[in-house]
Amino acid sequence: MSGMGDRPFEGVSMRPFRRLSDELQGLQGGGRPLRICLVTSEILGPVRNGGIGTATSGLVDHLSGDGHQVTVLFTSVEHGVPACDEKDWPHWVSALARRNVELAHIPHGGDYRMWRRKSWLVKEFLAEREFDVVYFNEHHGSGYYALAAKRAGLTPFARQTHCVITHGSIEWVINTNDQGINRPSDLEMIGLERRSAEWADVVLGPSEYLLREYESYGWRLPERTYTQPYPFQDLGVEPDPSSANIDELVFFGRLEPRKGLWLFCEALDHLGDRLRGHRVTFMGRMTEIGSIPSAAFILERSARWPFQVRLLTRFGQAEALDYLRRPGRLAVMPSLADNSPCVVYECMGNRIPFVTTSGSGAEELIHPDCRDRVMVEPNVRALSDRLRDILDHGAGFAWPRFDAAENLRTWSTWSGWLGSRIEEPDGFALDEEPPLPPDEQRTLLVTIDAGLSTLGGLSEQVGLHLQRFGPSVRHVVLTSRLGPARKLLDETLSPVFSADGVDGRTIGADSIGSLLEAIGSCDVVFFTDAEHEVLPTFFVAAMVALARTGAAIVSCVSAERRVPDGALEIAELPCGDLPAAGGLGLPIGSSVWAARSEEILGELTPEMFHRSETGELIDAAPLGQALMHRIMTSDRDVLLIPSVGAVRRREVGAFRQRRHWYQGAQEAAEALRLCPIVHPDGLAWLGLNAAQSTKAVEEETLAGFAQDSGHPINLVRQTGRSVADLAMLSAALSRPDQAIRLQAGWDSDLHASAVLLDVAQRTAEARRPVDLRAGLLALRSGSSTPASAMEMPPETASHDFRDRLIAAIARQRSADQRERSDPRFLAAEDATWRNLSMESVGGFLTDGSQGPFSDIFQIDPAADYGVVSLAAGRPARSGRLTFIDVLLAGHERIVADLSLGRSLPVQTCLSVIDQATGGTIAKAEAQDLGQGVLRLAADLHGVFGVVAVSLVFEARSDTLRLPFGFRLNRFLID
Repeated sequence: MSGMGDRPFEGVSMRPFRRLSDELQGLQGGGRPLRICLVTSEILGPVRNGGIGTATSGLVDHLSGDGHQVTVLFTSVEHGVPACDEKDWPHWVSALARRNVELAHIPHGGDYRMWRRKSWLVKEFLAEREFDVVYFNEHHGSGYYALAAKRAGLTPFARQTHCVITHGSIEWVINTNDQGINRPSDLEMIGLERRSAEWADVVLGPSEYLLREYESYGWRLPERTYTQPYPFQDLGVEPDPSSANIDELVFFGRLEPRKGLWLFCEALDHLGDRLRGHRVTFMGRMTEIGSIPSAAFILERSARWPFQVRLLTRFGQAEALDYLRRPGRLAVMPSLADNSPCVVYECMGNRIPFVTTSGSGAEELIHPDCRDRVMVEPNVRALSDRLRDILDHGAGFAWPRFDAAENLRTWSTWSGWLGSRIEEPDGFALDEEPPLPPDEQRTLLVTIDAGLSTLGGLSEQVGLHLQRFGPSVRHVVLTSRLGPARKLLDETLSPVFSADGVDGRTIGADSIGSLLEAIGSCDVVFFTDAEHEVLPTFFVAAMVALARTGAAIVSCVSAERRVPDGALEIAELPCGDLPAAGGLGLPIGSSVWAARSEEILGELTPEMFHRSETGELIDAAPLGQALMHRIMTSDRDVLLIPSVGAVRRREVGAFRQRRHWYQGAQEAAEALRLCPIVHPDGLAWLGLNAAQSTKAVEEETLAGFAQDSGHPINLVRQTGRSVADLAMLSAALSRPDQAIRLQAGWDSDLHASAVLLDVAQRTAEARRPVDLRAGLLALRSGSSTPASAMEMPPETASHDFRDRLIAAIARQRSADQRERSDPRFLAAEDATWRNLSMESVGGFLTDGSQGPFSDIFQIDPAADYGVVSLAAGRPARSGRLTFIDVLLAGHERIVADLSLGRSLPVQTCLSVIDQATGGTIAKAEAQDLGQGVLRLAADLHGVFGVVAVSLVFEARSDTLRLPFGFRLNRFLID
């Protein structure tokens, strides 16, 4: 193929790129009309000028002229507004509609440089429409997620033909402009653009030069990569050996170094007095050079030139061509590197005399017979000599090296060939019902519990996964909880794992070796955090993708609902197999991912599951990130399925604050000369953890204590990191001592101290007490939410604790949860819940906070308030009544008053346990108040967290065989 004359590309391997016309030789046009989408950031009309806009408009005109149904998807959108250089968006929508072209735009509400977000919105648009062919530019990488969806085999993308037309990536622009990378987003765009070209079905390059440049960067262009000039309609130019007199030089192109701006200025310096009496015009879009507009450099440099200088930076395409058509004007395009410059097409098609430089894509456009008349070497001497000669003897015209009519026929034949070859590849849609993987595939689901989920929420998630994926999937919960918290977790999950056919167990953080053995015994392993549920769509898609593509790891996009019935929202889009993404700190995958066990087993070590500085468990997301790094650097495939495959559960009362923030918070406290607040058993609850995260707890955690907008906590939700803000935050967390110490170190104003004390007092007054007795009353009535004794309806259900507990749980499986459960994975008639054994009743929980469970006690339904008694015929030395998932938000104490029916040799103890770590926050022995009343009271130290509260009874005799009961007069946290 012809390209840069007969000269080889030095230092670059010579891959033979084929011309599209040669590939289609002998074929005829025709075929059915196609539904075509052109995804672009530029099109003439909304954008006044520019090479991409000109080329895109030419393709739109040709495709619509051939009778295809054309949609243009515009991506240059910022804060919800499409960019328009002139007139408004509806005007251009109507203008293209008159040409039978639909103009649409992505609903992007963010900043212009949010490249991943914009690419995602392109994918969402294409998913909702039926297109046969989609044309992308590699520019901005807008096709990345759509191409990733096709790579994963999803429809409708698997049924589409994706073509990428090369215009000029930012990597090439930066190289040729000799620029540095100014923003991390530039590296992100480089990766998006590269993968867009590499994953396309077809790459169409108007110049061989640029394709070879991409290969020199390491890009792996697809086998179907062709060269083909742009389909412009007005290139039917006959050879013209005549010349024209010139009295004005017009720099024609973007005002940047790559377009030869400084080369032209140096040539003007050399011409000097030869240009006296002439005019030099700079016509093109301004750029910034080191944050300074390029026009400013031109004006500064022109101060010593002995000729008139004019700047025209706002002309559109039609205005620019009208200006150049006037006699005596020479277009100068001295590009140091160019793809297939539209300005050369335009000058040839409009019979405008011009001069350009050799050595890049422009050389491939111009016929050899006229090349020497209009092309020079890209250096100052060659350009200045040619301009001097033109001023003396006139300028010549040029014509294309390809036949313009044949070029258009090739484009028509290409569309016709696509129309006759549209196939239905073997893909599936996420809203269809793909076949389940074969039963013999051994699958393991690992849930990492780092102590941030409530026990009720974790039990619900594991039960949901069992229902969705059936007993053929083995389950392992890897937990960091210790001591009493671990025992609570085991009791919580025991009845879930005891269902028929279920293979599930809990492993502590000290038994990673057992987990590695379980991974080694399976074919596929899924990982998730305790806060994320795995959707059936991703489960099936991952199994299919791992089998079909040979990828080592597959991940998805995670989303969350801010309110139970709200729409899913994506916090951050994972990058997948995007070069340099991990180096930028961008997520490769999400908190839910799957892998072929044989691919990752050799990469996993026990140390990878713990943070070295704190010893806490690594979450699924960073664990997957580390593995994906290793897989990608060993040249194995990591596949992103660009769809929502995981949903984060937002639990009221759940803390997202990670334990490893404590070290940073402690350092901040030491720097401020503050003593951290440490509770018994080494459990640290430092109020100043806001020094590392201004949201120490989730907003919904505090919502129950701050319903009105005037509550003090609302004053600090958007605070910064100043000492004044930390003082206010400490006050709003009911820590007046800390607040005053902070404020005194910053400002000794007594009025400010009074304000802080007032905030602390108002916060304390707004805090709501937690009535644990209401949890028993709610359970007794079968209600799904705690209620007061005055709200209890008459009791009509069985007295048996087992039946009541199961009934309470069943009622709490809300309609929303049922809608999100795929019926293909649900056990028939809720058999899983009905058949649970009550031998270990500790695993049965209510869905909200204050969920009680007991091992030997039952609730008396006849009482008008909470009476708990020993179950008849159940001998035991000890018994307990435990409330899990109890939210503390700065509460100061817990008090339980019990009335015993008789004097018994029984010891009673009250414990408050941190569910996440197992540490004891508070513990109290009973004090005899007389008349059969016992009081248990303990200081809670203003802790913020989710805890379990247990009343434990221990007999001093052999057993508690005698009927035994007590009445809860009060069980309150305030």
